[in-house]
Amino acid sequence: MACGSVIFTNNLLGNILNSTDTSKPFFTATWIGHSTVLLDIGGTTILTDPVMFNRIGLYLLGTTIGIPRYTKPAIPIEQLPKIDIVLISHAHIDHMDLETLNWLTEHNPKGIHCITAKNTSDIINDLQWQSLTELDWNDSICINNVTITGKQVLHNGWRLPGEKCRRDGHIKTGRSYNGYVIERNGLKIAFGGDTAYTKSFNDFGNTDVSIMPIGAYQGYSDNHCTPEEALQMTKMMKSPVILPIHFGTFHQSSEPTWEPIRRLMKYTEGIEIVGTKVGYRFKI
Repeated sequence: MACGSVIFTNNLLGNILNSTDTSKPFFTATWIGHSTVLLDIGGTTILTDPVMFNRIGLYLLGTTIGIPRYTKPAIPIEQLPKIDIVLISHAHIDHMDLETLNWLTEHNPKGIHCITAKNTSDIINDLQWQSLTELDWNDSICINNVTITGKQVLHNGWRLPGEKCRRDGHIKTGRSYNGYVIERNGLKIAFGGDTAYTKSFNDFGNTDVSIMPIGAYQGYSDNHCTPEEALQMTKMMKSPVILPIHFGTFHQSSEPTWEPIRRLMKYTEGIEIVGTKVGYRFKI
């Protein structure tokens, strides 16, 4: 069903490979790094949780101060195609990166639709979006014949300590956190965002491809799933394919750098893994 090739990795992972396949698939997914995935669904481009620069952290005076990345983005931000939709799972600094979002909107003013979780749009509502929409769990929106539905996961939503968070009981006013189901022409993609283990993935329905986080679990099991748990949640969605994300880019927890993907590959349980390195692209 899926096929792929590594298109870029730095010296930790390999070299650029130029694809010789010139056919135009209906769906492609390219893992750019961390939780950033470039999707093309029938010609509509979607960029998930865009983090394209060298650090994640506080954005001050036009630059970001914080944790450095050790794997370059698979595609430099200047080489991205025109983005139709930016999809943000929650307001954490490694998922809602102001430096990246500023660049994207400055270079395509009023040209990008942005979808984000409930009670998070205030952080980015001064940027030049074509539209900015908050989706609550089970809310949907259709853009360019692509239907996107917010789904419940298990995480926390505050951006800064002390902010109200949905998980702490602030249901109406707290910052929320989403997974998403993305659909077009019968193809159904799940984007897990950031999540601990939860049976909420039973409510995603059957999916063709599941993009799931597998890293940063050591010491953070209340917010981040293990690779084995990511597989279990993929099975809840009856998905035959998993594209693993949220590892191999930033040091955020104490497990060894490549432990997440090694654990995932050890316990595939019949599910196809369609990417083990930053820069992997596959198509349907």
